[in-house]
Amino acid sequence: MDNAGGDPYTGYENYFNSENWLILLLVLILSLVIFASIKAGGHALKRFRSYYDESELGNNSALTRMALNISDNFKTYSYAEHVASTVIFAVSAIVFYEFVSHFAFIQNADDGLKIALLALSIIVFGILSYIFGVVIPRNYASKNLISSARFFALLFQIIFIASFPMVHLIRFIDNKTKNNFQKDDSTNATTEGTEEIRYLIEESSKSGILDEDDQELMENVIDFTETTVKQIMVPRNKIVAAEINSEPHVIIGKIIEEGYSRMPVYEQTIDNIVGIVNTRDILIAQMNGKLDNLRTFLRETVYTKENENIDALLKILQQKRLQLAVVLNDFGGTAGIVTMEDILEELVGEIQDEYDDEQALVEFVSDNSFIVKASASIVDLNEILPKTLPESDDYETLGGLITTETETIPESGEQHILFGYNMVILKRANRYIETVRLELLANE
Repeated sequence: MDNAGGDPYTGYENYFNSENWLILLLVLILSLVIFASIKAGGHALKRFRSYYDESELGNNSALTRMALNISDNFKTYSYAEHVASTVIFAVSAIVFYEFVSHFAFIQNADDGLKIALLALSIIVFGILSYIFGVVIPRNYASKNLISSARFFALLFQIIFIASFPMVHLIRFIDNKTKNNFQKDDSTNATTEGTEEIRYLIEESSKSGILDEDDQELMENVIDFTETTVKQIMVPRNKIVAAEINSEPHVIIGKIIEEGYSRMPVYEQTIDNIVGIVNTRDILIAQMNGKLDNLRTFLRETVYTKENENIDALLKILQQKRLQLAVVLNDFGGTAGIVTMEDILEELVGEIQDEYDDEQALVEFVSDNSFIVKASASIVDLNEILPKTLPESDDYETLGGLITTETETIPESGEQHILFGYNMVILKRANRYIETVRLELLANE
């Protein structure tokens, strides 16, 4: 017992020479990589059933059946993954701390420097563990879904069996807790489901399963259920309407000037919209000399609130076979109007009909200033503009270029210096840019 009363680490240092410490460190890193990879591999398993069925995978494979079973019951298996990951990371942190604390330069340092060096070592180790244990496995899993799912299915199954008692205890506590927060749990489940669908769409686009247009349409479908009437309505100051006691020539003048197929009719004030008229009915009545009273031509009107979801309003309009709804504010006044076309454009983008003005891609304001439709393709613009814009697989249009570079959808009036132009957002819709002014910079 030569070490009695001496350094308690001397025995460890005699046994754990540099080679043994290196082996221990490699085993530790491998363990971290495996367990961190399992978390990343969980994404592959969650997507497994969504993309493939048994006929495509060859259901005779035991690993395939196991992967499908875990995919269908992922929440149960995720408990096991959480338990195992927590334990292995806790143990790894302790072992790594013990390992680095044996280095001479740390042992000889003062307490403050020792703590700083240990903290720095753990941070560096954590970063490396994240890169090799999460980033690389996750990217591999997204590119090799079937093989990754089969591999991680085996690991999930082993961990699930090993942590079976703990998993059931956690599930019991989780279920008991849920009963006290059922309403919140329902909301969270909806949110988690939506985010999972968004993740699947994004990964499908990255892997080439969906093209850009398909991805945009599917994302629009998800956003559709979350969009309110207020976000897409025509505000009251832009409503074109007729007063019910207007002279026939005034009504006809508005119809000809605006070209709308339907027009709201109000009595005395725009806050009192009493109905909708079909402009075709008005024109026919005028031709027959029977346009005496607008009340005769009023059609049923749907009234809705600003916070109404547009998917709910769409169902109402479809049931009643109507094309326009009046939006009311909290005080019962008119906040705006919304049409069936406005709602559908949230899904498929701008709908151009035969009565819409066909705007040119580029309107030349001066030699150095241009008003451009954001939907114009970069390829087409580069044939027109004096300074070319970069092409990329990440976008196809001017609007896509701007949102990619700014990582947001800029508001109207915002300005951004990009690729030799001052780009001014003239008009934007709820989720996309409509019109941009490009100003060529003199010093570019």
